[in-house]
Formats: sequence, C-alpha cells, structure tokens
Amino acid sequence: MDTDPAAKDRVTQVLKKHLELAQEQLDMAERGVLLSIDGAPEGINLTREALAIRVEQLQGALDRQQGRG
Repeated sequence: MDTDPAAKDRVTQVLKKHLELAQEQLDMAERGVLLSIDGAPEGINLTREALAIRVEQLQGALDRQQGRG
C-alpha cells in the first residue's frame, strides 16, 4: 500500500507521542501513582500489566510503521 510521505510521517509522529505517554503512565504506575480513566464506569484503574502491554503494542506498531517489523 503506497502512502503519502507526509501522512506516513504524521502517523509516525502520533505513534511516537502515544508511546511516550504510555511509557510515562507505566513509569507512574510503577512508582505507585494510581491512574484512572476520567468518566470511565467506576473509575477503572489502569494496571501496570495493562500499561506494559499497551507500551509493547505501541512499540510494535511504531516499528512496523517505520519498516522495522
């Protein structure tokens, strides 16, 4: 699938930002800071395991986007 280079660059930027934020959340969770999703039913807490999985997924998506996967 051919993609406009500007669009591909933008997708890469977005993935990097999401990865950065997920890594920051994981770091906070590992330090014991409780995180919750605003407006989620009963304030669902994000666990370290869920955040670690999200970081792994985002890293994989970024690697594929950049042709390393």
